[in-house]
Amino acid sequence: CTWTWTTLNGVNGYQVKSDVNGNSIFLPAAGDYDEEKIEDVGMLGGYWGKTKPSASSEADYIFFSARTHSVSTDYRYAGWSVRPVLNVE
Repeated sequence: CTWTWTTLNGVNGYQVKSDVNGNSIFLPAAGDYDEEKIEDVGMLGGYWGKTKPSASSEADYIFFSARTHSVSTDYRYAGWSVRPVLNVE
């Protein structure tokens, strides 16, 4: 995938484009939820991916800022976003 930091309708985030089929998705820099408040909106984002086995207290997520993006693991109670996607084929 090709990751491009951009602003869409006044919102910072990444446009992630497939190198295979050209489809893309915009991931807003929605910040993170920490100690009962949302922080760093427009500067960073994180989106939950797959959940580990139910016995685990962790799950995979994508983290990004304007300078970097990576896949990591965090505790499931951490305040990352969810990005629902609908396949309309």
